[in-house]
Amino acid sequence: MLASKNDSIREASDTIFLLSAETNIRKRCLDREEYYRDIRTYNKMIAEKDNVIAEKDTVITEKTPIFRSSLLRIQSLKAEIEK
Repeated sequence: MLASKNDSIREASDTIFLLSAETNIRKRCLDREEYYRDIRTYNKMIAEKDNVIAEKDTVITEKTPIFRSSLLRIQSLKAEIEK
């Protein structure tokens, strides 16, 4: 093989191999960082949506007695009209 006969070519071959390996490692690290960044973003979005749902649940809970009393009033008025 050519690299085994020429030290300069062997050194260049070794350097290219190391640089290629470093590039792959660097890419994997960047991919991992991007993955964790995406997960944090998704979790933040889910938390925000959970907060919106909780706020709406609170509003519904607060308004339910009002709706019930209004419904009872409507039913009693209908009963009076039907008499």
